[in-house]
Amino acid sequence: MIFVDYKLSDWLEKYPNLEVLRLACDSCGRELVTDRPFVEKGYAGLMAASCSCGMNRHTCVSKITTSRDTYIQWMSLAENYL
Repeated sequence: MIFVDYKLSDWLEKYPNLEVLRLACDSCGRELVTDRPFVEKGYAGLMAASCSCGMNRHTCVSKITTSRDTYIQWMSLAENYL
């Protein structure tokens, strides 16, 4: 995963299907917001920073596929659940 130097508004303009998610920290309840743009092979997304309490075990992520092959692979995995 590579965090890219984009303003959140510019990243959302480039990838309008991404959603800014808000989720409570699983330890202290503080709100985590997906506002850190990233790319990884076949995906673009937003990730929340780790909670300042340092105790949370899960993070909050929103991502979309950016290539045809990744989309096909994802859909073949998801077809059993749709």
